[in-house]
Amino acid sequence: ELDSEVINELPSKRYNIGAGEYPEIAGRFRQNHIAIDDDPESEGYERNKHVSRTHAYIRYSAENGFLLQAEPEGTVKAGMRTRILRADSEIEVDDVVPQPLHNGDCIELSKNVRLIFKVLS
Repeated sequence: ELDSEVINELPSKRYNIGAGEYPEIAGRFRQNHIAIDDDPESEGYERNKHVSRTHAYIRYSAENGFLLQAEPEGTVKAGMRTRILRADSEIEVDDVVPQPLHNGDCIELSKNVRLIFKVLS
């Protein structure tokens, strides 16, 4: 559950999305608030293995609401995908321009990994 007030209390003021809850990257640990199971022994590992440890993140702004942005490792240039599936459109998300999330959007992190964005209140 994402909270527009809690997000501003996080050190990076964003919700990180990636493989593993605390992956080690270049000798440092990153917290993924939306963590995709990265355990090779897990039943879903084959479906999840195409999600980067640093795939994307969600920020919040009062003017635009929640915004999705890919990390460089989650882009088409890196051989990955980050898209928003909305009604009849596919919005490619890159690491430059964040895209606003709307109620009911499907966030696609790979062919087999999708998240649904729902507004609760």
